[in-house]
Amino acid sequence: MMHLDVRDEIGPARLTVARREGNHQLTIDGESVPVTVFSAAPGEVDLVLDGRRCRAWVARHGDDRLVFLEGRTWTVHIGVEEAEAAEADGAAGPRLVASVPGRVTRILAAAGETVRRGQPLLILEAMKMETEVTAPMDGVVAVLRVAEGQTVALGDPLLEIEPAGEE
Repeated sequence: MMHLDVRDEIGPARLTVARREGNHQLTIDGESVPVTVFSAAPGEVDLVLDGRRCRAWVARHGDDRLVFLEGRTWTVHIGVEEAEAAEADGAAGPRLVASVPGRVTRILAAAGETVRRGQPLLILEAMKMETEVTAPMDGVVAVLRVAEGQTVALGDPLLEIEPAGEE
């Protein structure tokens, strides 16, 4: 589960994203909405939101993401507290997250495998474009959090690496 601070033209809100049976459940200030992502490309996501098919556009603005959806603009920010909580919930080391929403097409490293900086670890596909996720450092894959064929949203955890030389 991920907690995010969001803001639109009306004001700030608290967003919780939880995975439910392969899909996602968004809760904004206590109101829940089911979401299914059915295709994604860098900067663009086609989804079913509360039973309605729609398209969202996502742009990076520093550490924030600007999400344009159904005539509204949302600024999404992952606060320090949330980032620390996500890191502390069992992570053995640096956590790699999805930089784009998409589907895991290939897993190239297994839990327990020693990897080198720059080594490809898995492939994400979004709208027939592949994004290679590589190791940011030498280390050991501590936890693999996805499976081939799984759909992931922007920011979903993919795997964790225990840096080389740590016990």
